[in-house]
Amino acid sequence: MDQAVKLSQDFAVLMSQAIVFIRDMKFIFFKLANDLGGYFAYREMIRHLQRHFKDIQPLSGNDITIRPVDGEGGDLAIMLSLQQDLFRETRIQVRPKAPFRARSGAPTPGFRPKAPWVRLSAVECAGGRIPAAVMVRDSFARQLHPFLSEHFQRIVYIWDWELHFFTQ
Repeated sequence: MDQAVKLSQDFAVLMSQAIVFIRDMKFIFFKLANDLGGYFAYREMIRHLQRHFKDIQPLSGNDITIRPVDGEGGDLAIMLSLQQDLFRETRIQVRPKAPFRARSGAPTPGFRPKAPWVRLSAVECAGGRIPAAVMVRDSFARQLHPFLSEHFQRIVYIWDWELHFFTQ
């Protein structure tokens, strides 16, 4: 129970930081399922990892550029074929000022997904301070994946909707 309370407090801090940014950018409506939400989640994950890896630091606001980008509408607009003209969306793009160093890595030998819908990807970063990790992810991780990968020499992402993972 204490852990659940702590997680909800951490989430409240994360949301308050996001709300201040949104207010300052003068947005009326905002979805966190974008680059900015991924960036805030990444910073929070690194904050927790710092308990075990003291020398890691998340990218700060000075290390990134944040800008609104106009784009086609999302899933509902696409289903209605109105994404190009009527239902446009402003998304928040977050990019590091220095290019990401992490690159796609070779799959882990001997591991085969148990089901065809399981997605498995490995990312390697020579300058990563943490040796290795496995992260069970969902679609939201798409936005934090590039930031988080920079801290690991190798990280394997598993996206399995049913959490059945591997045969071996």
